Amino acid sequence: MNPRTQKMDSQSLPSYRFQYKKPTDVSKATVEQMNTENLPALPTPEDSDWQWVDLFGERSPGILEQGQGNCWVYRRGSPTQDHETGSPSFDSTVVIQSQPSRTLGKSAYFEDVNQDGKLELVCLDDSSRLLGFYHQNDSEWVGNTDFSSIPSQGTTVESFKQTDLTGNGLADLVAVDASACEIVWYENLGEAGFGPLRRTASTADVPPLTSTDQNIWTTLADMTGDGRADIVQVSPGKIMYWQNLSHGRFSLPVSIHGSPDLEAETFSGEKFRLADINGSGTNDLIYLAPGGGLHIYLNQAGNGLSTSQILHEFPGVDQLSSVSTLELLGKGTSCLCWTGKVPGSASSQTLFYVDLAPGPKPNCLASYQNGSGSRVEVSYKSSNWFYLRDQKVNVPWATKIGFPVQCVRQVTISDDVVKRVRTRTLTYHDGYYDAADKEFRGFGMVEVLESDTFNVGTPAQFSQPGTLTKTWYHTGAMAPLDRTLPRARSAALFESYASVNQTDMDSTHEFCRSLKGVELRREILGDDDSPVAANPFIVTDTAHQVFQLSPRTDDLHPATYRCVIREVLSAQSDRQPASIPIYSHQLILETNSYNETLKSMTISYGRASASPNMSDAEAADALLTYAEHVLSEPINDESGVVFGNLCLAFRATTGSNTCETLQDLPEIPYTGQLLLSSTLPASRIKTEETKTYYRDEGLAQEEPLPLGQCQPYSVIHSIHELVGSNEWLEAVVTKGTLPRGSSFETMMKNYGYIKTHSNEDAGSWWRPSEQTFFSPDQSQELICARKSFYTPTVSQDPFLNRTTVQMDDYNILLRSSTDAMENTVKVCMDYRCMSLSCVVDANGNRVFYAHDALSRLVASARSGKRDEDVGDNLGNTVTTPSESQKEAFFASPTQETALRLIGGATNYRMYRGVPARATSDTSTTCHQLGFIDITRRVHDVDGATAADLSIDITYLDGNLIEVQTASLTDTASSKLMWNMGQWSLKNSRGSPVRIFQPSLSNSHGFIPPRPTSTWGSTPFSMIPYLE
Repeated sequence: MNPRTQKMDSQSLPSYRFQYKKPTDVSKATVEQMNTENLPALPTPEDSDWQWVDLFGERSPGILEQGQGNCWVYRRGSPTQDHETGSPSFDSTVVIQSQPSRTLGKSAYFEDVNQDGKLELVCLDDSSRLLGFYHQNDSEWVGNTDFSSIPSQGTTVESFKQTDLTGNGLADLVAVDASACEIVWYENLGEAGFGPLRRTASTADVPPLTSTDQNIWTTLADMTGDGRADIVQVSPGKIMYWQNLSHGRFSLPVSIHGSPDLEAETFSGEKFRLADINGSGTNDLIYLAPGGGLHIYLNQAGNGLSTSQILHEFPGVDQLSSVSTLELLGKGTSCLCWTGKVPGSASSQTLFYVDLAPGPKPNCLASYQNGSGSRVEVSYKSSNWFYLRDQKVNVPWATKIGFPVQCVRQVTISDDVVKRVRTRTLTYHDGYYDAADKEFRGFGMVEVLESDTFNVGTPAQFSQPGTLTKTWYHTGAMAPLDRTLPRARSAALFESYASVNQTDMDSTHEFCRSLKGVELRREILGDDDSPVAANPFIVTDTAHQVFQLSPRTDDLHPATYRCVIREVLSAQSDRQPASIPIYSHQLILETNSYNETLKSMTISYGRASASPNMSDAEAADALLTYAEHVLSEPINDESGVVFGNLCLAFRATTGSNTCETLQDLPEIPYTGQLLLSSTLPASRIKTEETKTYYRDEGLAQEEPLPLGQCQPYSVIHSIHELVGSNEWLEAVVTKGTLPRGSSFETMMKNYGYIKTHSNEDAGSWWRPSEQTFFSPDQSQELICARKSFYTPTVSQDPFLNRTTVQMDDYNILLRSSTDAMENTVKVCMDYRCMSLSCVVDANGNRVFYAHDALSRLVASARSGKRDEDVGDNLGNTVTTPSESQKEAFFASPTQETALRLIGGATNYRMYRGVPARATSDTSTTCHQLGFIDITRRVHDVDGATAADLSIDITYLDGNLIEVQTASLTDTASSKLMWNMGQWSLKNSRGSPVRIFQPSLSNSHGFIPPRPTSTWGSTPFSMIPYLE
């Protein structure tokens, strides 16, 4: 509601628009043939001694076959390096030298029993009863481990289905006892085997998991996306599922809307597959039509199926058992793979596949626009893509993930206003998944390549050399914490990146977990294709200290650790091999239990210098700055209160740099100046000291609590900063300058300085800070403080001058302020905008403010006292102009139009609204956002005209940062002249790369970057060279 017009105003800001990668219609997919050059003989569907399996946990399935002599032959799958083109292939054949004495088939199956990311081989006897498992260790298989607990006699794996009922990631054995209306299941205990038989009551309509009816196909699949496999029953014209509610409980049947109407005569369960096609988490229905054709029905959140998407190119498959759904490309979506005859051959077999989600993984954010000219585009690659990429260049990962993670590959930020494109390309290495804690820990190393391109799409396009930043992280993996960092250009600067007392190392896993996410090293390089491009500009190594908080007692009470930064060492060089780096060192000497730094040190190491004014000894000298923070003890077990901040600094010229030596150095009394003479012995010179005092929690005492004391509800009384000693300050004040009859101590007190009475600081002068109170009456201060949520209303400077403010009834906004001279300023607030609407100064003169519907300040008017008709007013000001008025004024900002808009106001601002757009989704803004300021030089009541107005235009770039200004200068000629202000193009670090000088123009429009020979009336630009 506009308070002036009593009408509703409406405005809108530029809208953000988000685009996501849409799933590609399967009907547009193609049938591809895999590269089988490294397969000497492709197994046929009739062979039972081979299977698809991801044997090494690389999320890249391969073919495991029982060769001659019962030896295992594994052909590792190799997805193409580009998901858009090419086809997957197989690496060379790997013969498993150490293998279990088991044949592939019904006598064994693969499962990650101990959940370490590697598959184990679970063994069965001739009756399909569980026995034990073989463990895989570094591509070798160790001896057989028997399960300590197995299902009862007569229980076979063939009579049960395997699915996770408890949510622990292990496949339990489950069956349906229809006669008793119960779910019968055995819990998978991992390496311990299986728990006792459990029975859970179920509804009478839960179907058996195996059916002899040819018109019913029953299977287990996740239809709701909750991560648990449901019981699914497919029959002609009807699909139902019973949702898995965990621990043997299933819901009532749910009928899926839009089930395909299939003929009972041709119905067969072999023609159906359930797989997550687009990576949404729910399983979609795949139907292999007789005679060819692939029908896809997408799952709509477990409620229904979409209309059929038909791939007519899909051929008829004779052996339906050979059709498998696999994550063949390693990007997290399914492919349909099968064996068939090579076209033109009567006997040769090959592998075919269909990528059911062509292109990048769907449903990921593709781009967004802020509506102001800035666009962000994001592209992705699977973590498996980076894993195989490093493997091909013989730099394997130290750790593995075991499942595909969608990683941001490139981020492109385009500014359509200034024609600038910023590109960030990311590369990931050494991903890690902690199977014990079921937690993805990120990557051990990330490379970020940043580059800027300017004047994109114009003949004047140019770019700067990119910056490559390499960062190493600790992922919490149980790897040796030595000096080795994979892919590091130079040797580590520390002997160890993490240290802990050996007596605290009772749990290596918890110790390593406490280090997850900490940064170990960072290298900054220049991507300029120079001979020294591989040498970093800056190398920063960070070491950490780990403290044990509690020891390990059992699995439910693991050891806990606290990790803090121990030291940070940085080396900066000019990349030349013969140059000596400049080192800077930061050490954290002591922390408290809340990881707050108590003692720290910064060391600037010197180096040999060729300067004629400085000797090598002085240049190689190290300057050490030591800081100490003294904190109070916690008030209770949950919070601590800081009461003091003691900062010291010293310079060491000789002696060792060990902590013990530094702490024992003699301290020179503080004199207010830093003594840098090299003849001084190694010593400490105090350069700064501050003390914080607190009030008592009852606010009853004027004096503060003793230094170092505070209470649960204490507030700051004052902060004292050390000025200098009495002797030094007296020496600074020349004799004869003091007023007659006054002493030095009297003069210091008159200037607001104070002395403390403690023995430690005797003879020192301090500068006190301003004090705040909650009421002018000390007896009412505690009551007012609690009523106002401890909002101060009185401030007092060191000269005892008080300023009092009055808050509104909500203690949010100001009403008035009275200074020590009793000058009162009154304020009226607009609660809709939470801003000023009127200010009355001490003389009674008023300033009125007007805001638009978006609470932005659009006009102000300076007026006199209430009974005076002087100054300006907001009577005729257009506070909410229409979009057509805005566009007309931005197109032709004349003084006559400005006079109609400003009315009687003193200052006026018009904001450009939502930018015009074309109809295409990919279109960019057609004009730049900005605002126009109109300023009056003559008051309205004095008969001001349009010629008395100044017009200034400010243009904003795509990130709403000021980029260019235009000011009206000449209004006498027939054409208006505009002064275009200086502006610059900046890179992603905010540094200017090209500066355009001011010039005159006969147009007020935004001037985009262009070749300097065509820019403005006086074409001139500077290109700064940055070091």
